[in-house]
Amino acid sequence: MADTSDVILRYIEENWSQARQAEDQRATMTNIVVGIVALLHAVLAQIGLNHSSLPVTILITVLGLSGFVASAKLYERNRFHVARARKLRDRLEELHSDAHISELLSKARAEHKKEYPFWYKIRLYQLWLFLHLLIAVLGVIYTLLIIA
Repeated sequence: MADTSDVILRYIEENWSQARQAEDQRATMTNIVVGIVALLHAVLAQIGLNHSSLPVTILITVLGLSGFVASAKLYERNRFHVARARKLRDRLEELHSDAHISELLSKARAEHKKEYPFWYKIRLYQLWLFLHLLIAVLGVIYTLLIIA
């Protein structure tokens, strides 16, 4: 039984590691997008909102949309690995039912939810997606101001 548990634990660790990697990649990608958009805003500040700055505003929109898509995909990968880790944890609990893993995790979740009722409802991935959507909308607004 210990051998089976050890194998399951390794797979759990591997999946949690993969889930963290997706989050790290999302943070890195977002930092790159925000950095480039900040640079593009500096360019816009220098040249102003005119027809020659149209490619810059379109690039801001494209960066926002591509960041949105990449962030959504990385969230999907994170959820995949978390789901796998949870299934493996369920199997580990079957093997060691005396550990009461699910019961302990449920208690911790309930306490956390009680302490942070507002923030508990907000999902972190939604904030990441909102940031990229905001960048894209800003690019569209700049583009419309130039065209109008």
